[in-house]
Amino acid sequence: MIAPTYDGLIIFDCDGVLIDSENIGSRIVTEELNRLGFAITIEECVLRFNGLSALSLRQHVEAHLVRPLRADFEATLQARIEESYRAELRPIDGMELSCSTCAYAIRPLPHRTQPGSRVVHEA
Repeated sequence: MIAPTYDGLIIFDCDGVLIDSENIGSRIVTEELNRLGFAITIEECVLRFNGLSALSLRQHVEAHLVRPLRADFEATLQARIEESYRAELRPIDGMELSCSTCAYAIRPLPHRTQPGSRVVHEA
């Protein structure tokens, strides 16, 4: 049997199945909010803000602080998250072995890391 070839591959990493991006993103959001004067723990941040859009996060924080955030809040937050992803993202323990046992070898393809619940760009 001839193994199929693939021109492209999309992997959906849902909720940290392959890489643990949620903890990194939540930590950065927590640090930024505390820096702005919004005292919050990482656990509270996860419960209150995971999955929210950047606009919803901004509105909630502005209402709590009773002042507007800087215009570059989302861009600053996104840049810090992306920088941390580049430095810290690692596969979940056991994933490399699990993926290496797949039936077909898949060649590396260009990719973009964009964990969903930490994307701060508005659609």
